[in-house]
Amino acid sequence: DISDVDARRYYDQHRDDFREPERRRLAHIQLGSEAEAKAVLEKAQGASPADWGKLVAEKSRDARTKPSATLPPELAGDLGIVGPPGHPRGDNPNVPEPLRAAVFEIDKLGGVLPRVVPVSGAFHVIRMTGKTDARDRTFEDAQRAIRVALVQERVRQRESDFEAELKQKYPVTIDETQLAKIPLPAASSKAPAPK
Repeated sequence: DISDVDARRYYDQHRDDFREPERRRLAHIQLGSEAEAKAVLEKAQGASPADWGKLVAEKSRDARTKPSATLPPELAGDLGIVGPPGHPRGDNPNVPEPLRAAVFEIDKLGGVLPRVVPVSGAFHVIRMTGKTDARDRTFEDAQRAIRVALVQERVRQRESDFEAELKQKYPVTIDETQLAKIPLPAASSKAPAPK
């Protein structure tokens, strides 16, 4: 049983854990040369979502983000959601750090960064396709997660206490000298053949 007092105390002590950073969704067009990227950037600047999808389909070298039967053209080039650069809860393994920083330079939803972003030999045109403002989760929103965390913490503590009690009740002594004398089988990279 987790009391409301305990849950509230945890919430107050871990307030930063319940602050959600601003998040942005980005899409890109990946190109092989800076000149090609600058030409595509000019077309992308005023492109509608559907036109953006056509540009991704025609020009992007990233096959993973091209439009398909299941992905409408408006979502083409999607890399996912990221938080602010350097924020520990905003990382996305599909988004290199320079692209993550770049999407936070865009002022408006649907906007395209007015410059090309070079990353690892490729050149990217970046578009912000979604935005969620930063917010603090209320105690009511966080209450279930808090109770789960407190239960897990108590279980870990009880397991630790029980282990200490068993060690005290049934002491075990390991003779390292004798243990070192026991021959171990040679390590083999082959698995034993089934009999």
